[in-house]
Amino acid sequence: MINLWITLITIVLAGNSVTAAPSLTVVGGSVAPRDPSGYFTIQSVKFVGSTVFSQDQLQAVAQPFFNRQLEAADIEELRYRLTKLYVDNGYINSGALFLGYDNHIKQLQFKLIEGKLEQINVTNTPHLPSNYIAKRVQ
Repeated sequence: MINLWITLITIVLAGNSVTAAPSLTVVGGSVAPRDPSGYFTIQSVKFVGSTVFSQDQLQAVAQPFFNRQLEAADIEELRYRLTKLYVDNGYINSGALFLGYDNHIKQLQFKLIEGKLEQINVTNTPHLPSNYIAKRVQ
C-alpha cells in the first residue's frame, strides 16, 4: 500500500498586482510636447514607495533613459527593469507601476509596490508541525 501525503501551503500576500500597460499619462495638465517623430525626452525619474532600494540604486536603473529620445515602449522597458531589480533580489511579489509624465520638468513618475508576506496557512501535515513548515517558507 502506498501512502500519499499532500501538504497544501497557502501564502496570502499583501500588496497590489502590478500590471500596467504602457501609456503616456501627463501630470500637470498639458499634453507632452513631442517632436514630429513622436518621441519625448526625460531629465529625471521620481520613485514613490521604495523602502528596499535607495534612490541612488533606482536612479542607476533609470540613467540609460535620460536625455535621449523615448517612446511608450521605452517606458515599459524601464518599468520592466525596475520590476526585475526587485525580482532578481528575491522580492517576487513586488514591482513598478508607471504613474505619469510631468511635462514641466520632463520627469517620469513610478510607484514602487513592495508586496509583503502577510500570512502563511499550512494544512494537512501529518508528519511535520504546521508552524515548522510556515517558518521555513518565511
